[in-house]
Amino acid sequence: MPDTHADAPLRLVFAHDHRFVRDGDRYLSAGQFNANTWQRYLDICDELVVVAREGKIQSGMQTGDYNVASRPAVSFRFVPDLAGAGAFLLHRQAARRIMHAEVANADGVIARLPSETGLLAIEVARQQHKPWAVEVVGCAWDALWNYGNLQGKLYAPVMSRRMRQAVARAPFATYVTQSFLQHRYPCEAGIVSACSDVDLAPPRTDVLTARLARACETDRKAVVFGLIGTLKGRYKGIQTAIAALAQIRSWHPDCRLRILGSGDPEPWRRLAQGFGIADAVTFDGVLPSGEPVLDWLDEIDVYLQPSLQEGLP
Repeated sequence: MPDTHADAPLRLVFAHDHRFVRDGDRYLSAGQFNANTWQRYLDICDELVVVAREGKIQSGMQTGDYNVASRPAVSFRFVPDLAGAGAFLLHRQAARRIMHAEVANADGVIARLPSETGLLAIEVARQQHKPWAVEVVGCAWDALWNYGNLQGKLYAPVMSRRMRQAVARAPFATYVTQSFLQHRYPCEAGIVSACSDVDLAPPRTDVLTARLARACETDRKAVVFGLIGTLKGRYKGIQTAIAALAQIRSWHPDCRLRILGSGDPEPWRRLAQGFGIADAVTFDGVLPSGEPVLDWLDEIDVYLQPSLQEGLP
C-alpha cells in the first residue's frame, strides 16, 4: 500500500513566551527574532508554526523600530499569557486548547525554555506522543529571582524545578552554553548539543579602523557607555549601571550612559533622577537587529553588561 503521507509537508511547532506584534499581515518583534531567525528550522522542515504571545506597539515607538519576523512558510498562533499565578489559572485551559490543536497538526515540537508556552507545548507533545526537543537559552531561577518583585522570587524555585524536569526527560536538547546551563538543567538520557543562538554577520573591514581612529582622538573628553537589554524588570542590571555612573560622574562629569532596549523607561528615568544624573542617561528605544544595532554600537566607547541573568554570558 502506498504511503499517503509521503508528499505531505513536514510541519514543526516552535513554542516560546516571546511577544510578537501583529501589523496587518506582518508579524513584528522587538527582540532577537527576525525573518532570518527561522531559517535554522526551515532547513529541517517545510512549515514552521510559531506559538507565542501577542504584544502591542509600545508607547513612543513605531512599526519601523521593530524587526519583521514573518516570512513565507512561517505562521504565527497566539496563546493567552500564562505569566503570573492569576493568568496561569485563568488562561491555562484556553492556551491548552490552542496548543493541542497546533501540536495535533504538526509532526514535532521545539520548545524554547525557560517559558510557560514552551512547557505547555512539551506537555501536549508528550500526551500526543509527538517528537519534541528543547532549546535551553536561559536560567529560570536567575531570570525570576532577579526580576525585581516578590512574585518572581516566590515562583523562581517552582519554575526552575519544572524546567529541570522537562529538560531531564527531553529526547533532544540544545544549549547555548558550553557547561553552565548543562550543569543547572541536565538532559539525562537524550541527545545533547551546545551551540550559540546568536547570529553575527562578519563586520565591515572599515569598522576596526574607524574604532581605532576614534580611540586615538586626543581632544575627546566625554566617555559614552552603552547597555543593551530589556527595561522590563531588574535582571539586566540597569540599576547597577546607573548607580555606577553616578559614582563615576563625581570625578568624571563628562560620562554618559545610553540604553537600548524595549520597555517603559520612566521608572529608570526616576532612578537616574534620584541619583542626580537624569541628564546623563539616554534611552534609545529599540532598533531592528543587524546593521542598525551595529551602527549604534559604533557610537559607544565602552559596552556594559551588568546582567544578573544571561543564558549566554
